[in-house]
Amino acid sequence: MVWDRTGRPKWKYYFVAIVAVAIGTAVRGQLLGGLELRATYVTFFPAVMVAAVYGGFNAGLLATILSALAASMWWIEPVGNPLIISDPMDLLGVAVFATSCLMISFLAESAHCAQARANEAEARALV
Repeated sequence: MVWDRTGRPKWKYYFVAIVAVAIGTAVRGQLLGGLELRATYVTFFPAVMVAAVYGGFNAGLLATILSALAASMWWIEPVGNPLIISDPMDLLGVAVFATSCLMISFLAESAHCAQARANEAEARALV
């Protein structure tokens, strides 16, 4: 079950986050290149969701940061400088993206914690 993290090494959470963002970046760049600078985050929301569902809040946070850096590197003006965003609307877009992804990550972590509590309750009930 995806919500049950029992026995998974923690490094896998971060590995999945990195791979999900890499795939999102590749799909955005290669398959959706015709969008140019529009719909910047279209492939990064799913990447963050996959990372958060698999690894919880920290993996979702890592995917959010990597996604925002990738988007600002290749699809936000000035292209090529991930730490400078010249247009205030692009900055607002990054803020909305980051806030949405943090909420997704928080909800996924809550689901993981609820599953862990359910597993503990079931184990106590069987004893």
